[in-house]
Amino acid sequence: MKKKKTCLAALLFLCLLFVMPGGKALAAKPKITAVSPIYQTSTKVTVKATAGYTMKVSLAGKTYKARTAKNGVYTFKIKKAAVGKTAVFRLYNSKNGAVARKTVVVKGKYAFKVTKYDSLSGIISGTGTAGKKVKVTIGGRNYTTKVTARGTWKLKVALKSSKTAKISQQISGTSYTWPKNATLTRSKFNSALIKKGKTYYSEGYYDKKASWAGFKVNEILGNKMYFSYTISYNGQVKSGTGIGVIKGSNKMVFTFIAGQVYGTFTWKNSGTIQVVGTDKVYTHSTRNEILTVR
Repeated sequence: MKKKKTCLAALLFLCLLFVMPGGKALAAKPKITAVSPIYQTSTKVTVKATAGYTMKVSLAGKTYKARTAKNGVYTFKIKKAAVGKTAVFRLYNSKNGAVARKTVVVKGKYAFKVTKYDSLSGIISGTGTAGKKVKVTIGGRNYTTKVTARGTWKLKVALKSSKTAKISQQISGTSYTWPKNATLTRSKFNSALIKKGKTYYSEGYYDKKASWAGFKVNEILGNKMYFSYTISYNGQVKSGTGIGVIKGSNKMVFTFIAGQVYGTFTWKNSGTIQVVGTDKVYTHSTRNEILTVR
């Protein structure tokens, strides 16, 4: 008999846990369970949340309101927002009090393609849909990566010559789009001559005469070399970026201001560059310099 009373007491205790004063069952805490992906191209968003509430979303300085959803599915019409913007969803009760909150960042969704191949770093990069996997096949070897939230992707490949790559983007699971062909053009410049990430300095570094104070190669795309430079003259320093045209396995020509400033850069070895140039605009001089990594 005592055991029976104990069981009844335990059962009564459990009932009290799930029953509010007045005999009403405690309602489940309202929550926002899912939000459809938002891209920079999106004009509609679907949200799953506890039914019977009002929902609002704030995005890019604007606030949108959805009708009360009896089935727990809320739909918004929104204006396009830039990648990286944050959408804040809130559920409100009948007293206009916020009872649930969820944030979602706008992701990038772009045409799936290869945008460039840097034969200095061996990095191939492109655009696609955020979160999707990308598969690149070159000569029977597969490389994989994932599209970032900003809608871009990149990966490093090993090429000794120009190759055709087959690229595809994940649809879902193990299903991918039909492969696209992309020609990865490896520059005829011998990238092994370049000290990656290093700056070459002249012997006349910051002297009173015109001098290529600093020179650094950033990328090699096809027959173009992209670089950063610093030039000193009469105590003044000017920095900038330039694009040179590759003329061989160890030579690049840089022309600026309709041929008024130009130079031929010849790599003697991986640590030494000879620069023969003429400046008809700023310094009105011709220089023959040696740049070295220090």
